[in-house]
Amino acid sequence: MVGPFGWLPPYDDAYITLTSAQALWSGSILNYPGTPALSGLTSPAHVLLVAVLLPVMAPLTALWVSQLAGMLLYGSGLWSLARSWALPPSQAVWVMVIGLTAGMVPHHLFNGLETGLALAAVTWAIALAVQRSAFAPVLFGILPFVRPEFVILAAALAAWSVYGSPRNQWLRTGALMTVGALPFVAFLFWQLGGIVPTSASTKAAFVADRCLPAQVKAAVTISALMQWAFAIGPLALGLIGAWRAKIVQVCAVAYGVALLAYTWELPSHLLRYHHQRYLYGWFPIFLLGALAWLHGQRKSLNLVLPIAAALGLVRLPAVWQTHREWNMAFHAEQHAIVEWLHGHVPARSRLMVIDAGFLAYATDYPLVDAVGLKTPASSDVHQRLTLPSCGTARGQALAVIAKTSAAEYFVSWGEWESSLRLAEQMRDAGARAEEVRHRPLSAHMDWWYPVFRLSVP
Repeated sequence: MVGPFGWLPPYDDAYITLTSAQALWSGSILNYPGTPALSGLTSPAHVLLVAVLLPVMAPLTALWVSQLAGMLLYGSGLWSLARSWALPPSQAVWVMVIGLTAGMVPHHLFNGLETGLALAAVTWAIALAVQRSAFAPVLFGILPFVRPEFVILAAALAAWSVYGSPRNQWLRTGALMTVGALPFVAFLFWQLGGIVPTSASTKAAFVADRCLPAQVKAAVTISALMQWAFAIGPLALGLIGAWRAKIVQVCAVAYGVALLAYTWELPSHLLRYHHQRYLYGWFPIFLLGALAWLHGQRKSLNLVLPIAAALGLVRLPAVWQTHREWNMAFHAEQHAIVEWLHGHVPARSRLMVIDAGFLAYATDYPLVDAVGLKTPASSDVHQRLTLPSCGTARGQALAVIAKTSAAEYFVSWGEWESSLRLAEQMRDAGARAEEVRHRPLSAHMDWWYPVFRLSVP
């Protein structure tokens, strides 16, 4: 079960995308009967792309090709963005190298998720806006269905593009944005009965960051931004270019609004979650700012661009080694947990899981998603108990989910157990959670699946 060149997605969420794409063809995910294919997803656009590829290639190959497509679209968008600022081809190549190698971007381009498509969509949206392309409003309409938070950027770019224009230009832009959005709106409404992806609200109810004091939220976000800036290097100063171009100002405001939304709802996901993938989707804005800052300064461009590209290329082997180590460790534990389950847990036993993707892809066990991405009823419990209690009733919520679903085992994840002690919280709520799979000696840090036998009175 590997993709081309031995590739494997390093995050469980990638398998949620893959099994959801498969469900668009089969009608359902067998492990989650009755759950809509798009339930709990972030990016309908990515799922659709994978689904289109599935009839002609193996599942993990389709997922890998979606990553390759995102990288190629992103690279070509970088070229277009550089040329839109009148850079010669030689300098546009440097911009492409910078964009493709900055920080953890190489890792995220093949993380199995929509991050590559997000980088591509933001880059192309800005490039087409600068070029005043007639296609730009259509892409603005698509942006929120690559990532929901990009609705802020789409609105900002649309407003910038029509500011000061006659009324008919406003109407034309709105109509073209509708053309881009309408297929996804219809798709989501058909699947979910609504037009907003449910992943963010589901995760927010489970994590309950919203209850944190404002100063704690601000401190977490600032720490996340500092960590991200350290990885990106001098390009993190790119927004200084806002003083030289209105479009950078508009994009910076959109980024600021998105940061406030993240800080209010899910600040913890900015800090460590998935190598800060939520922040990396906005990286093209910083590159845009740098280009605006250096615009017209030929000598500075000839000096700065090669140096920035060299810094990215020097770090590339280390970043890719991190990517490979993460993939290999995750894959080893995936193989181990499947083997263990088949040897220790009777077939058709119902498992409550904290990560809803891989076990649905690799096993036939009936599953209950404890977070709620693939079992929406679980999210309802967290909305009722976990979120109002600021997380103190999370164990009670998990016990309720286990009891109502008749789950016999709980398959957790090491990092969640280290940070939230989910099984311990369940015991405090009166449930019995007996650990039956202990940490393997080969486990890398907290990347392993603890298993608990459940009994809820």
